Amino acid sequence: MAGAAAVGASYSKKIAFVYIFNLIVGVGALALPYAFHKAGIISGVMVLALNAFMAFICVTFVIEVMSSSNYMLKRNEEGKRLIDNSTSVNLPLEEQQPTKKKKKKAEQISPELQTYLSNPFSILERTEIGKMTEQFLGVIGKSIFYVVIIVYLFGDLAIYAVSVPTSLLKVTGPMFGLDPKSTYYIYLGIFSCIVVPFSFFNFQKTKYLQYMTLATRNIAFFLMILLSLIFIIEGNGSTKNLQFFNFSMESFSKLFSISIYAFMCHHSLPSIISPIHDKRRLTIMFVVDFVMIFFAYVCMCYVAVFAFGEQPFETCSNRIHDGPPCEIQALFTLNFTTYRYTLIAAFLALFPVFTLTSNYPLIAITLRNNTQILFEKVKIIHEWKYNSYLFSALASIPPIILAFAYQNISTLVSFTGGFAGLFIQCIFPTLLAVFARVKVMKMEEELENESSYSINAEEPPVQTKSEALKKLGKKIFVFLFTTPRRILKNPHTSPFSQGYWVIGILLFSLFALVVNSYSLIKCDILQECK
Repeated sequence: MAGAAAVGASYSKKIAFVYIFNLIVGVGALALPYAFHKAGIISGVMVLALNAFMAFICVTFVIEVMSSSNYMLKRNEEGKRLIDNSTSVNLPLEEQQPTKKKKKKAEQISPELQTYLSNPFSILERTEIGKMTEQFLGVIGKSIFYVVIIVYLFGDLAIYAVSVPTSLLKVTGPMFGLDPKSTYYIYLGIFSCIVVPFSFFNFQKTKYLQYMTLATRNIAFFLMILLSLIFIIEGNGSTKNLQFFNFSMESFSKLFSISIYAFMCHHSLPSIISPIHDKRRLTIMFVVDFVMIFFAYVCMCYVAVFAFGEQPFETCSNRIHDGPPCEIQALFTLNFTTYRYTLIAAFLALFPVFTLTSNYPLIAITLRNNTQILFEKVKIIHEWKYNSYLFSALASIPPIILAFAYQNISTLVSFTGGFAGLFIQCIFPTLLAVFARVKVMKMEEELENESSYSINAEEPPVQTKSEALKKLGKKIFVFLFTTPRRILKNPHTSPFSQGYWVIGILLFSLFALVVNSYSLIKCDILQECK
């Protein structure tokens, strides 16, 4: 996952496509080849495809929930109070534009778009995941969500804090006559002095920074794939002892956790979707994004395995120079420190440094804001005039302290993705979709009953036990295999609205949590894995 997009005036789906691609394809993807190699080149593709498909389903759930949230805000008399009390909900997009621009844009709106905008399910308000969790899952659900997102963002920052000095150490080797560990600590200290002060401010990315970040990232990924292919074509690749299938719980857990991290975008979707000018057929845009990203990941993993999968050297050299190849590293960019063109080697090795250094303050600010929301009911803290500085320090400094004590990137990514990431990507969107549908259908029924109310309405007859069981069975069948008529009114209804998709995702999430817990205890706590 990369940094979230900034939200300003409305933009087209083409720009949103770039934002989504930039959001998903982050530095976390650099940990994929190592886990892919351990999982096997066929079973690895299966795990990646499964996670990409689940992530896409949950994206459609988030879009549907945003639409349902907008519907309830429009129908509910308390909607205005909910918006006024939230710092996460913007004004309607139409109200963000000056009057002259608004009139000019109104003339350019097509009849189809006007029909969409008049639909009560149209997405006109930006409702963040946290606010929708409060809306549909209650205060307890909201609190659980913010705890999970804080853990996820904290893991993000810890990964950043470990990756930057590790990459610098690979570029320069031990410095100042010190050993590698001491040099790592010096680089981590320099990194903290740069990023922590920026975490105390508020700022956001611009569209042009998004394009620049996307270009840099794509160049780096293209170079890694190209250099790996050249290495294979020159006859230096390694195809011995390749694993095709490895269904061990440990290898599955590592790859699944990292692939969750590599397909993560769900927590930032409202910030990207809300400003889109024409929100019709959003699903098609996400299909193209996810297909492109999936094939890019598979391509990178395959060339990495065939180029460096079974090289006889256990570690890369500590300094950039023309030397022997090395096995796949925890960060794939570190495989190119021995490339003969030192400029390219330095660019790839330093790619995580520049990207993560620029993203660290952004993620820290996001963590600070979410932590403040979690403690907004604590008056002593919330009303303290220096609370912003307190939360900024709590967001930016502890991950660096963790990076001083623990440097295993693979474990940090596995924990962040396998637990907090799984909740954000799969469990919360699925639960939100279920409860949003229930509330929407209940509100629709109330409106229909009000319109068809009769003074002489007869009370419903008392049901027998067999009739009640038949009715319950019918409800279960309808939930599993059909989409309610009232839900179909929503133009953003997920194509996966049948209940069996919901049950399947929740059951698989439970299975993944068990496997990830087993792997964490066995491999990282007891250290019994090979």
